[in-house]
Amino acid sequence: WLGCHLSGAMGGNALKKCKLRRFAREEYKALEAKVLDIISSVFTAFAVPAYLPSKDSFGDVDVLVIGESVDEVKEVATLFDSKEVVRNGNVVSCEFRDFQVDVIVVPSRKFDVSNFFYGYSDFGSILGRMCSFWGLKFGGDGLFVKVYCDMQPGDKADCVCDRKDPCFIGRLDLTSDLQEIADFMGIDLQTWEIGFDSEEEVFAFLTSSRLFHLGAFSSQMAAVRSKVEEGEEGRHTSCGTDITSQMRKRIATRPFYIRFLQYLDAHHTVDGKTSMKPDDRFEFLGQALDRFGKGQEFNQLFKDHQGKMEAKEKWNARVVQSSLESHLDYPLVGKLLGMFMSEFKRDTVRSLRMGSIKDQEVKDDVIFNQWVLQTDKTDIQKQVLSKYLDRHSILQ
Repeated sequence: WLGCHLSGAMGGNALKKCKLRRFAREEYKALEAKVLDIISSVFTAFAVPAYLPSKDSFGDVDVLVIGESVDEVKEVATLFDSKEVVRNGNVVSCEFRDFQVDVIVVPSRKFDVSNFFYGYSDFGSILGRMCSFWGLKFGGDGLFVKVYCDMQPGDKADCVCDRKDPCFIGRLDLTSDLQEIADFMGIDLQTWEIGFDSEEEVFAFLTSSRLFHLGAFSSQMAAVRSKVEEGEEGRHTSCGTDITSQMRKRIATRPFYIRFLQYLDAHHTVDGKTSMKPDDRFEFLGQALDRFGKGQEFNQLFKDHQGKMEAKEKWNARVVQSSLESHLDYPLVGKLLGMFMSEFKRDTVRSLRMGSIKDQEVKDDVIFNQWVLQTDKTDIQKQVLSKYLDRHSILQ
């Protein structure tokens, strides 16, 4: 788009090239009505996530729209006559009358859960923190698991990965159905639909979840208790060493989140159980997988990962080099090695497609990895050598 630039920022900090200001509630309500009037000329389904009636000023407005691509927002930005437009994932931030409008594009099946997640300031982020404590993830697209190679019971030595840190295997979506998510979290969706009149009501609702555990927030609570600077309460803090720098920065600029931590400090007594044993999380993860019928997919991710690691042991640069070392004065390295390995893979896949594999939908990587797994390592080395000698004789 003309004038559009990519940025990692979103929310109230996305627009950098134009002057913005906060709007008082009455002024904001008038602007929101105008924004929705423009949005309605382009999208048929949209919503502004809920906010508290006591909120007296606004730095931006989120508008959820049902769509398949952020390109659909282009017409809205034109109608806004925006001075600046920033696209970040499924969020398009537009300037409109010195105010930031974040248009969030979601598919229809995820509209309800996105509306739930983005409402009431950091409401969704707090629920996401609770889920993370139990080994799950929650966001605007639903409840899911980021699966790592050490997420099955047993010693880390059982992992087939050779990396020091657990490696990411894949993402497993559990559900994007809002009612299913509410039931799983143990919260009353009808109460949320009626709405809240105060922050304390929101905080009480959050802590009513069966997923609530002080261990998810204890280090942050301690940090806020001891580090908040006088005169800037809710604005500046440093957090515990067990959370990332990115999270520290986010909390430091989220007054709602800090007030939630202070609410916990005032209303919930730390009972000493501020952390869990790994097996507790394994058990909880197993319950979640059973509840959503995802156990088979979870196990398949590990099976596929193990296959990839086994294939990697039989097909890598060292295997190729050792196959050729007795026929070369110098080892094959660098670009020449990469070109030869790519050529060998391409020719092997081509041969398999001409033979037993007729399904054109199967990807080349899948075909080759299956061939590697089904072929003895010694046979692979013999075929590598044969391929190289044939290629060398042709070149001569």
